[in-house]
Parts: sequence; structure tokens; C-alpha cells
Amino acid sequence: MKLDLLSKFCTPPGILTNHGRRQISEVKSEPAYLNDFELKAAAALPLPWTKTTTTTVGAPTGDYVSSVRNGVYQLKLASNSEAESARVDFADTRPIPLEAGLVCEFWIDAINALPIAAERMAFGLVSAYNATWDSATINCWFRLEANGDLLVETDDNTTDNDDKATSKTLVIATRYGLRIVVDTLSRIEFQFSTTAAASDAKWTTTNVLSMKDLTAANRLVQIIMAVQKDSGTGVPDVQADFAGAWGWKR
Repeated sequence: MKLDLLSKFCTPPGILTNHGRRQISEVKSEPAYLNDFELKAAAALPLPWTKTTTTTVGAPTGDYVSSVRNGVYQLKLASNSEAESARVDFADTRPIPLEAGLVCEFWIDAINALPIAAERMAFGLVSAYNATWDSATINCWFRLEANGDLLVETDDNTTDNDDKATSKTLVIATRYGLRIVVDTLSRIEFQFSTTAAASDAKWTTTNVLSMKDLTAANRLVQIIMAVQKDSGTGVPDVQADFAGAWGWKR
């Protein structure tokens, strides 16, 4: 099944968005979780979206940025040499079934500082959060490593497709679209766009992976975007303009 192009400006039928809250109209319609990150700095994320930071000494950032075109949410680590992370997910509430029809999409407004050695970013879908990212029971995500190397990964708890190259290198101060399209569990497309306007996005498929052994018991996931480092004084920093998922059956 091929999916029609949907983006942040093309809301699934019957869904109204209010800073990421899912609102269902009076008729049954397609569920979705969408967040345009339109609020001002220091505002709380609407549930189930949740910010979490981990640190010993430093102060990682997870916050809206005021007075930015279209609104963005920033994840940035501190310069202290220690293990740190900052993420937005659903606090391990997992309402999204990883099944045919699902689309998960992110728009990165800008990367202000790329990951360097022992640092990384992730954008996609995951089961319960695990600080050792490769140990997550289920994942399906884009992973940005040192020097802007964009990778993709899936793990269905049987087959771990780890660190698959996309041949894309991301740079600072550039807008990117990242999209995961679940055609079937045997065919999951990872798509990439550099189109400035999401409404005019032109998507290129970089990878096709399989999660065919995913069991029904493990299919529920949450959206995640995260920044993490093991040590060092680097300050990886990203601003996201949109995150969302839709397309599964009620």
C-alpha cells in the first residue's frame, strides 16, 4: 500500500491539532499525534509529550524557543564533560501501533551544533526508553552520529538492523525532513527531504528495512527525539519544527 503525501500542513482527516494534543471530531477518524512546537519558552509540553533531561552537574536544555518562525523546540546538552541526555518522548506511554499505514515524520529547523565523538541524536519510534540506545527492545529511527553522518536503524527484538548508512551528511543551519513510512512490517521506508517548506516536500527513500518478526506484544511504541553524549565538552544542539505520527487504524 502506497501512502499519499501528508505533512505538517496536511492534517489527517478529522484531526484538529492544538499544540500536539490529539482532538477527535464527532465522527470516528484517523488517530494522530502531531506537535508543531508553537508555544513560548518555558511553556510545558502538552501530554503525552514529555521532556526529560539526565545530568550530574550540567544543565541540558529542553525547551520551546520564543520568537522563531513557525515555532521550534530545542534540545541542547551542556559543556560539562559527563554523560548527559535531553529528549522528548511520551514518558514510556506507548499508544502508537507499529503497523502498516503508520507514518512518522520530523522537521528539523536547524542543527546548531553537530554531534562529535561519543555524541548522537535520534528521531523516530521506540519502545520503553533505554539509556543504552542499542539495547532498546524495539526501535525504528534515524540516528545522527559524529560529523553529521545520518544512519537508520530498526530492531524488532529478533533482527537488529544496526547503523545502516543513508549516504546523507547533515550540516548546521539547514532544514531537513525525516520520515518513516511503514508500508508493511517487511517494508519500512526511511525518507529524507531538504525542501524548505514541508507543504512542498520532495521525499527521497534512503533505505528500506524489515521488522517482519515484530510480535503483537511488542508493537506499541512512542515518538522520540533525543540528544545524548557519553562524555566530553561538546554541546550537540538541535531545533525541531515538527514531530508527529499518523496513519494507523483505530
